[in-house]
Amino acid sequence: MGNLRQRFENMAKTAEEENKKKAEEERARRQARELQETQEKSKVRILSLD
Repeated sequence: MGNLRQRFENMAKTAEEENKKKAEEERARRQARELQETQEKSKVRILSLD
């Protein structure tokens, strides 16, 4: 019986780690996208000064 509980706890722990990993990857993608948008806005500003 304890083995079943342990398996369930391991599954929950694995799922939690997967969710954390996905959240970190999503945050990294969002930061990269925001950085790219900022750089593109800077480019537009520079071009409009010419």
